[in-house]
Order: sequence, then C-alpha cells, then structure tokens
Amino acid sequence: KEISLDKYLDRMQESQESIYYMSGESMEVMQKAPALQIFKKKDLEVLMLSDHLDEPCLQKLADYEGKKFVSIQKADVKLDESEEEKKRFSKIKDMYKVLTDWWKDSLTELTEKGAMKDAGVKIEKVEVSKRLTESPVVVV
Repeated sequence: KEISLDKYLDRMQESQESIYYMSGESMEVMQKAPALQIFKKKDLEVLMLSDHLDEPCLQKLADYEGKKFVSIQKADVKLDESEEEKKRFSKIKDMYKVLTDWWKDSLTELTEKGAMKDAGVKIEKVEVSKRLTESPVVVV
C-alpha cells in the first residue's frame, strides 16, 4: 500500500540511518526479489517503486529529512549488525573459502575458455552473502 515519506520515517527503527527502496516492474516481482529477504528478516520496511519515474526522482532527491535513500538492489548495501553477527559471518566466510574459490575458478574457466566464452560474461567474485536468507544463490 502507498505511504508518505513522513509515515515511513515515523515507522523506521530508531537505529536505521537510511530510507531503503527498490524498483521493479510490479509489486509481485519485487516481493519475490532475493534482495528483499534480509530486510524482511530484520523487519526493515522497504519502499517499493513500480513507476518507472520513481527511482530517477529519488536519485535526484538523494535524501529526505537527513536520511539518505539507499537501493537494496545494489551489491554494497550495508546493514547494522552486532559484533557477534560480524564474528559469526567472518567464521562462515572462512569456512566456505575453499568452496567459493572453487566456484570462482570453475565459473571463470567456463566463461573464459568454455561454453560461455563468447557470452561476454566476466566473473568478478563469488562470496557468501549476508543478505540471502532463503535463496541459495543470486547473480549480481
């Protein structure tokens, strides 16, 4: 349902420093987006912009009442986390390093010399995600 930015700010968690949003062709598509998973889990409200003019307007506006607009669809979204969560994630990254390195090497081989060499795909990195809670993988 539609809400005003003032209403969004009233409902924000006290520690929240940004106004989170995403854009897409429809509400149905956005509701299924893997990028939304961690926000649902942390009970963080996300503005869903289905009009093609909404996102460019927010980008020009940049912030509202001192709160910056942040797209949850960008790879570098930072969320607040406790020291315990940081330590836990660091251990998980270390635990899966061999696997993520193997995936990166295998996918790089496939895209540079294998069946996908003419597709113009480049593998930058493969990493464990903090943001996925239900989906096993996402390509960014």
